[in-house]
Amino acid sequence: MMQKFIKQGSQQAQRLNALAPLRMFSYNYSAATNPKVYLEVSRDGQKQGKLVFELFENHSPALALNFAALCQGQEQGRSLVGTHLANGLPGYGVHGGVIEGDEENLGATNARLADENLEMRHFKRGILSLLNDGPHANGSQFLVTFNEASYLNGYNNVIGQLVEGDSVLAQIEQDCDRHTGVKSTWKVEAAGAQH
Repeated sequence: MMQKFIKQGSQQAQRLNALAPLRMFSYNYSAATNPKVYLEVSRDGQKQGKLVFELFENHSPALALNFAALCQGQEQGRSLVGTHLANGLPGYGVHGGVIEGDEENLGATNARLADENLEMRHFKRGILSLLNDGPHANGSQFLVTFNEASYLNGYNNVIGQLVEGDSVLAQIEQDCDRHTGVKSTWKVEAAGAQH
């Protein structure tokens, strides 16, 4: 599945990146008022720690609030708790958020959400982005980048960034194999608002 997103996103990213001026600095999407959420993860049943994300509510309000609701299980019992970080490629990223029984990648309110602010860039490690299978098809599935991922620009919505837990993300990346994906069972044991 990850290869599909890389291939599809790459063509669109090349087009968008050709139009954008070359920048030699980082993008700053942060705001002090943005909410933070956490995913507490385990590896083969052993707790490994938290991934804490700042959600870019200031740039993608509906998608950020959808992810926050999924972390908190606020809407219709839909939650990221119990989901797995199951697909990953070293150097690219790890895919999670597949809710059992949800074959359509629906959001917190059992609906797909429209794209917001596709101009935002996957410019570094730890970018939180929503996966989709086409325009305006965002839901619960997400990707956390291991590196800059310009092939996703213009295709996947950036909704946040990792602000704590890079050592946990490094463990996940080390557990990824180019041929088999994530070797161990990485599971979201708890999730919620980070205060």
